[in-house]
Amino acid sequence: MYTSLVNVADYAKASKNKLSSEVWDYVEGGAGRDWSVENNRNAFDKYKVMPRILNNVEGINVETIIFGRKISAPIIFAPTSPLKLFHEDAEVAVVKVSSRVNTVAICSTDSHFDLEHLSQMSDNNLWFQLYCYGCKENAESLIDRAQNANYNALVVTVDAFFPPRRERMMRNHFKLPGDVKMGNLTQPMLDGLPRRGDGSPIRHALTWQDITWIKEQSRIPVILKGIMHKDDAIKAADLGVDGIVVSNHGGRQLDQMPAPIDCLQDISLAIGRDVEIFMDGGITNGIDVIKALALGAKAVLVGRPYIYGLSVQGQRGVEEIYNILKCELEDACAQLGISSISNVNSTTLSII
Repeated sequence: MYTSLVNVADYAKASKNKLSSEVWDYVEGGAGRDWSVENNRNAFDKYKVMPRILNNVEGINVETIIFGRKISAPIIFAPTSPLKLFHEDAEVAVVKVSSRVNTVAICSTDSHFDLEHLSQMSDNNLWFQLYCYGCKENAESLIDRAQNANYNALVVTVDAFFPPRRERMMRNHFKLPGDVKMGNLTQPMLDGLPRRGDGSPIRHALTWQDITWIKEQSRIPVILKGIMHKDDAIKAADLGVDGIVVSNHGGRQLDQMPAPIDCLQDISLAIGRDVEIFMDGGITNGIDVIKALALGAKAVLVGRPYIYGLSVQGQRGVEEIYNILKCELEDACAQLGISSISNVNSTTLSII
């Protein structure tokens, strides 16, 4: 059947045409003048892939194992919010797709639907992303709830404690609509939170001591999301975290930052294989995934791409985005002479 939606860029165009300009600017924009957003994408272009010939590639295997669980490809759904802006099914659509395709979905503290409800929608592999609002008791409650709901890992975001200057949103005077809620925060939690002048709740700014405390509370792997400097990666590894996400929050928190793909190899070389390394920011096709793996990532997280799919076609669109990226990845492996994703390494790249 004919379709004009054959890659992530096509879905981005369709999403822009469907969403209001204010909502489109919210998802597509970043901090400051959006330089970091564009740089995240453009930085991939300096890395070229190098094929090897005459290898047996009759059967391409892009499955990978993370924390003892096999997933169908090293492509994970990043935590994003508020997904209710883009489709009424919000996180439910993403979680259902993650089960259908056998990958990980990371559910945000700020999700519209509560974590227990989302767990019931999944028979597979959910991770919970933690923002700390208010006191430690609130964080402890969220950690306990995630563990009791059979989430398999805890992703602690460490780069988004303070609201950023996003010029697109400032020009639009963007505010979240009233039907968008934070489903994981109970009313007693919400009532007791300190708030900013615009009424938004204040996130607790974590320190390394807080990470030690979170590790003590957690029975599941702890991943720090938002590490860009190799010394911070080394410190995280020394504290015993199980994983890190090399990330600049999609360019949404601070402008003029380096791209995660440019920080990845230094971090990988600094901490070796003691800690699982993931990355996000700028992934738009399957060859980008190859490049990230070659520089040391175990898997990549994608956020904006599946939001495009969700806004255009709901759950079907999320699944189409995943399938597009996975098919592009499989094709890239075949063209490169790589039969198994585990064989991707630094020699897969040629930096020109």
